[in-house]
Amino acid sequence: MKIVWPHSLKNSVFFLCLLLLFSLGIFVPYIAFAQNDAGLQCLDPESLSEEGERRDLANFPSLELFPRDNREPAAFNTGTEPDLPTRVTEFSGGLRLLPVQGQVYVLMGAGSNITLQIRNERTEDGILLVDAGSPESSTAVLGAIEQITSAPIRLIINTTADRHHTGGNIVLGQSGARLATNSAGNNNGEERGAAIIAREEVMIDMIVEGTEDCGWPNRTFGAYPRLTQSFNGEGIRVMHMPNAITDGDSFVFFRSSDVISTGDIFNTDRYPPIDLEHGGSINGVVAALNALLEVTIPALKNEGGTYVVPGHGRIADESDVSEYRDMATIIRDRIQTYIDRGMSLEEVQAQRPTLEYDGRYDQGLSPEAFVEIVYLSLDQAGGSQ
Repeated sequence: MKIVWPHSLKNSVFFLCLLLLFSLGIFVPYIAFAQNDAGLQCLDPESLSEEGERRDLANFPSLELFPRDNREPAAFNTGTEPDLPTRVTEFSGGLRLLPVQGQVYVLMGAGSNITLQIRNERTEDGILLVDAGSPESSTAVLGAIEQITSAPIRLIINTTADRHHTGGNIVLGQSGARLATNSAGNNNGEERGAAIIAREEVMIDMIVEGTEDCGWPNRTFGAYPRLTQSFNGEGIRVMHMPNAITDGDSFVFFRSSDVISTGDIFNTDRYPPIDLEHGGSINGVVAALNALLEVTIPALKNEGGTYVVPGHGRIADESDVSEYRDMATIIRDRIQTYIDRGMSLEEVQAQRPTLEYDGRYDQGLSPEAFVEIVYLSLDQAGGSQ
């Protein structure tokens, strides 16, 4: 039996479908990329209305942070811009800037590694930072950046809530400027203060820890496990790794430069600083390292290969990440074996399951403290996965 739809009904269904798709097209970006305006009161008092009310979420234009094809040239670099360093550069405060690959640099000695993506051409976006270092280092970090370029800090991505990674948000964020756009993506000038991006869990942790709201992220994402953005003409992917060091960790992949900034998910000089109170777990760390390896290309397959900027320690590559993953997996499985035998924490620590790695990863947690964290993590999870 053939069903014949009335012409008017078919048109109604068609227009209802169009309306639904149009609605999703407008509202999905806000769901995927919720924007917190808490930090604006500190960063830009003039951005508040005369009644003192903060701008409503609906006044933010879209998922795009930066205008693209129809934007005016950025207001920096109007004179002669110095060439960016091509070798290690020393700064006051024990800071060192190293070129990594492509458009990416790393600033070491700031409490944690700070990754910079930067171009000095006039028409480019400015500076992107992955993490902001400790609060004690923030003034020196800003001074170092100002010595190498006049470009503004446009964007800061926090990989975790740890103060060694977010403590510079206030100083570095207030010194920056984000581009304002309207609903069509056109450039509406600049607003004081860099955009600070992080997972929702990171912001929650910062609030709970009592961080000043000036340093909170003013852009958060939580509905999807990844965020993709273009900056300085390069595709950038922020990938959330749940329940790794904490419940809000991410790593940042600079696709054209082939560089990944990992935060504390990966370090070359210390054991994973797992924070059980904030949702971290040893199983989550192993899963995150496996995910990191999936996008890390070894040098033999792609000329120079992928470079990896850890949260702490030297610049690394795929083989370093693989060794770190193996270390975490081996120690986890050893401790799980001891747990299965009914051994107490003290008995497991006496077995020294980290012995052959202690000399290499001894800059953070002590071996005994790391064994305790892994033991408790496995005990809470009911075993390795």
